[in-house]
Amino acid sequence: MPSTYGCPVLSPTICDEDDPSSHHPSCDSPQCGSQDLRNRKDTSLRTTTERHPSSTSSSSSCPTNSKPVNLQSSAVAPSIGQPGCITGLTSMRNSLLLLPHPCSPSSLSHPANGDVAMSGSIIQSRQNSPNLPSSKSRVSVYFRPVNGSTKGRQLFVMRHAERVDICFGRGWVTRYFDKKGVYRRLNLNLPTWLPPRADYLDYVLDSPITQVGLFVAAETGRALAEAGVQFTVCYSSPSLRCVQTACELLRAMGRPELLVRIEPHLFEWFGWYGNCAPRMMNLHDLRACGYQVDVTYRALSSSSDFDPEETISNYYERTGGLTKRILSQHKSKDACILIVAHASSLDTCTHQLVHHGFRTCISSTEFHHRTSGVPYCGLVVAQENRRWSLVNPPIPNVCSHTPNPDFDWRQLLSPTLCGFPIK
Repeated sequence: MPSTYGCPVLSPTICDEDDPSSHHPSCDSPQCGSQDLRNRKDTSLRTTTERHPSSTSSSSSCPTNSKPVNLQSSAVAPSIGQPGCITGLTSMRNSLLLLPHPCSPSSLSHPANGDVAMSGSIIQSRQNSPNLPSSKSRVSVYFRPVNGSTKGRQLFVMRHAERVDICFGRGWVTRYFDKKGVYRRLNLNLPTWLPPRADYLDYVLDSPITQVGLFVAAETGRALAEAGVQFTVCYSSPSLRCVQTACELLRAMGRPELLVRIEPHLFEWFGWYGNCAPRMMNLHDLRACGYQVDVTYRALSSSSDFDPEETISNYYERTGGLTKRILSQHKSKDACILIVAHASSLDTCTHQLVHHGFRTCISSTEFHHRTSGVPYCGLVVAQENRRWSLVNPPIPNVCSHTPNPDFDWRQLLSPTLCGFPIK
C-alpha cells in the first residue's frame, strides 16, 4: 500500500496543504469624534486659511505655468519575449505545442523579462524618497552578511519553489493537455512553456514550478546576493522543480555561470510515490532547454542504485551519505555549498552532520510532520567550526501568496516531536 504522506499524485493528504487565510476587514466607520471636536477642527481650518490665504488657492487649482512631473522610470521597457522562445506573446495564445526550445527558458530574473523595469522602479523611488536606504545599506538593515564573517565551510540546503501539481491539483496534466499532447495555458500562474518530453504524462510525477514559484526563487536569490552569500558550487535533485528553482535562484544572484550539478540520490523518499520511481529528464535534454546544468559533471551517485521499497531510515542514509561525499569534494575553508532538493532534505542532508548518525526508528507520521512545516524555498544553514552545527539563515523567511506560517529551523534539532510545537 502506498503511504498517505506527501505523494501529490497518489494521495490527497499532502504536506503542502494550507487552510484558507482569514480576512480581517478594516473599520470604515465615518464617525470621527464628537461634534465639539469637529467644530474645533473647522475653527482651526478657518484660522489657518485667514493667515495663509495662498495655501488653499494653490492646492485647489493647478497653476497654468506648471509642468506635469514625470514619475516614470528612465529604464527602457523590457521586451516581451526572446527570439526563438515559446514565451511572451506566444504564451498569451490559448494553446501552444511542445516544441524544441533552443534558447534559455523564461525567467523572471532575466534582464529581458522584467528585472530592468523592476530595478528602474527601485532606483526612481530612491531618488524621490531620500530616506529610503540605499542598496548598500539594505544589506546591513535587512540581512546578515555571512561569507565575510565565517571561518569554516557552509552548507545551504533549500527546498524547491511552488510546484504546479500542488497548486492546481493532482490531475492538472489531464486538464491542461489535450489528447494530442498540446499544452494549454489556461491560468496565468501556469508555466509560460514546458520542456518537451517524450511522454507528457511524465509531468504527473515530475512536476514543474509555477510562475509564482519562479518569482519566489528569484526573490530568494536576490536576498542571498544582498546578504553577501557567494556559492562556490550548487547541487540539485534530478526533479524538474528542483532544477528550475536552482537555475532561477542563480540567475537572480547574478551567477548564471555557476552550473548546477545533478545528484540522483538527492531525490526525495520513494515511499511517497507508491514504490514507483518517476522518469526524469536527462542532462542533455535539460541543457537543450536552456537550463544551466553541468553535463560534464560525473555524479557521485546513480539512479541505478534507487530502491523503490526503501524505508525512511534508508532514505536518511542515502541522502546523508551523499552529503558527506559532497563535502569531501570541497575541503576549502571558504567553500559555500548550495543543495536544492525537497522539504525533507533540510533534515536528511544535515542530520548526520549535526547529530553524527541517522535516525533508525522514525515513524512515517513524525517524518510527515517534520517536512510539512517547511515552506517553498525554505532553507537551513549548516556551518563548520570544528564541528558542524545549524545556524541562523542570513535572510528572512520566504514569501508566498498563500498563508505564510513561521518556519523555525530549530525543530530539526529535536529528536522527537514530543513537547515541541510544530508551527
